[in-house]
Amino acid sequence: MTTIAWDGKTLAADSRYVNGNTAWRGGKLYRLANGGLFAGCSDAGAVNAVVEWLNGVEKQKPVIDKETGFAGLLIRADKSVWYLDRYLSPQAVSQSFIAIGSGRDFALAAMHLGRSAAAAVEVASVFDIYTDSLVTSLEL
Repeated sequence: MTTIAWDGKTLAADSRYVNGNTAWRGGKLYRLANGGLFAGCSDAGAVNAVVEWLNGVEKQKPVIDKETGFAGLLIRADKSVWYLDRYLSPQAVSQSFIAIGSGRDFALAAMHLGRSAAAAVEVASVFDIYTDSLVTSLEL
């Protein structure tokens, strides 16, 4: 899967994509046309469809089936944080940091101990086989 973390200032993600028993690296963070940030955990095609919808390229909300699964973090330009599930219904996040994906528990613990979002994803990569140690990040 992946690990994505937000520490109140920085959105960070690992770079591992997995399909069956094949892995490759790629970007997972997006700067949106409206100035916000987005990252999602799911099939790459589903994440790309959500990015196009958020950017207004596609007008219809994508449909993500249950088997594909989906979790996303939307950081709006006003720094409000929203969790998106597979229904793409934004749910406000009120805590100062959050992580999603298969390594989220490791990343949350690291941020609780004062580590940055990028460092938290690096910590998750040590313990979670689906999280790569190559970490990228974006700031608003």
